[in-house]
Order: sequence, then C-alpha cells, then structure tokens
Amino acid sequence: MTRDFAAPRALVFAAWTEPALVKRWYGAHGWDVVAAAIDLRVGGAWRFVWRLSLLHI
Repeated sequence: MTRDFAAPRALVFAAWTEPALVKRWYGAHGWDVVAAAIDLRVGGAWRFVWRLSLLHI
C-alpha cells in the first residue's frame, strides 16, 4: 500500500516517529493519545495510551 502526502518527506517521517507529534494526530475521533513512546531501533517497540475524551455520563 502507498499513500502520497502533500508534505515534505522529513515532516511525514517525523509525524510517525516523534511521540510529541504522534500525540497530536493519531487515534480515532473522540480519543486522545495521552502517552506515546517509540523506539526506532531494530527490535524496538512502540507504546501508545489512549483516553476516551467524549465520554459523557
């Protein structure tokens, strides 16, 4: 699968690999990413924590 973005390649890479940027855009409507950690090394891991922000009781 491929996708073209109207943005510089470096910015797209940063949006996927920098936790602060991932927190700004990743996730479904009504959910906030409250924590993100990304280890880009071979064998590394990633961790995102979401919080439901539209819950009204």
